[in-house]
Amino acid sequence: MGSSRFVLPEQRQAYLQFKEDQKLVPFPMLESDELASIDYLIRDSAREDNNIIRLETK
Repeated sequence: MGSSRFVLPEQRQAYLQFKEDQKLVPFPMLESDELASIDYLIRDSAREDNNIIRLETK
């Protein structure tokens, strides 16, 4: 005989949120020079009204 479990709606929602959160990509840890470079690109793009597209392969 199988067991049935009663799950409160709050528990179900918390579990579904937990599973959704596990799919998120962790925020990268950037060095201050990398942040400064990104800041410069964004500000320069806004000043020049250009799009920011940069593809790099390593």
